[in-house]
Amino acid sequence: MTNVRPSLLLSEDPGSAPFELSSCTRGNLSPQDTSRALNFVERVDEIIWRRSSLPTNSSLDPIFSAGNVEGLLSRLDLWEKMVRSTSA
Repeated sequence: MTNVRPSLLLSEDPGSAPFELSSCTRGNLSPQDTSRALNFVERVDEIIWRRSSLPTNSSLDPIFSAGNVEGLLSRLDLWEKMVRSTSA
């Protein structure tokens, strides 16, 4: 099984493979990686909770605050553990 980060599952570039992308450490995510990860969590949460609408935020500054990014990383870790434990 290839080690694929959850943030790569909804990559904007369908031709890219995980091994072709530049490696990112947990504390060194690019804004694009963070945005894709946020989109991934938002879409998965939408599927799980079946929300009909999501809150809109006109400013991106609060989304990328340290607390939100840390929360996102912990949720991605949880999703990755769930996916790996059910597919193993």
